[in-house]
Amino acid sequence: MSRLEGSNPSPPLRWAMSRVLGRLADAKRLAARRAKFEAKRRRTGGLHSVEYFHQVDDGYSHLAAQLLAAFADRYDVRLVCRLVPGPGGRNAPEPEMLSLLSPDDAARIAPHYGLDFPETTGRADTELVELSTRILANAAADSNAFARTAPLVGEAL
Repeated sequence: MSRLEGSNPSPPLRWAMSRVLGRLADAKRLAARRAKFEAKRRRTGGLHSVEYFHQVDDGYSHLAAQLLAAFADRYDVRLVCRLVPGPGGRNAPEPEMLSLLSPDDAARIAPHYGLDFPETTGRADTELVELSTRILANAAADSNAFARTAPLVGEAL
């Protein structure tokens, strides 16, 4: 395991990372970079772009998917939909617990936002998740199709 993979880098590496990340996150530099991108977008006549990341078997993604079509209709943006796998690796300390709790959490949240979340009996079947992923992968090329299809697929799953 290299020092970059560890959770406790050496003091010189921490200092260097702090300097680099601090420079990247500097408010003035960010504002200048955004202004440059915005000027280019206006010159080319492009729309603002919003990337939406969807995990097929995630309760929170199912709630968000129900709002995609209305979001795209309300704002003049180019919606880019991407499918992502569930959490893993070192940045997801308890992915199994998250996958078990997200449906229950989503079911409790949904009514407060006028959204629907079906009653579940636990984690979705792996084969159904794979089928749902294939269906949405076909729809992902067209954001309007994805926005219409994702809530239906989530409901069925």
